[in-house]
Amino acid sequence: MKLHKIYTQRGFTLLEVMLSVMIIGIMALLAVPRILDTRRHVVYMTHQQITADMRYARGLAIAKSESYMVRFSPGGGPYNRYEIVQVDGDTSVKSMQIPADKIVCTPTGWFGGALTFYRFGNADNNGPVILLSAEGRQEIINVVRATGRVY
Repeated sequence: MKLHKIYTQRGFTLLEVMLSVMIIGIMALLAVPRILDTRRHVVYMTHQQITADMRYARGLAIAKSESYMVRFSPGGGPYNRYEIVQVDGDTSVKSMQIPADKIVCTPTGWFGGALTFYRFGNADNNGPVILLSAEGRQEIINVVRATGRVY
């Protein structure tokens, strides 16, 4: 008597393939708008950059025992650039552009567009300093006057 091997077929049915494609399509439809919403990401990244630069200016003031200023300036419209300046010599240390076509940068309060950090790290302003906004997302940069802490 001769025994036959039983072969099992391997593969996907048409129904399984169609279901997988539908699930991937639905996931793509949900993910694409979030990926394409770059303005919110630009606001967040600009917030991180300005905060880091303000902390850098404070660190320079402490390390060199000199006053350093972060000065925001309008360039033909909204505030779209800022620079770190050594106050005594009015020497620019760093200058950065803000993507004004994508976000709105608004200095607030007593700030008036310039914030100075003194040699002990303290600042000449207190409270909300910068408001960045675009399409429903807002980021606020605060400074504690007594310590110069930027958050």
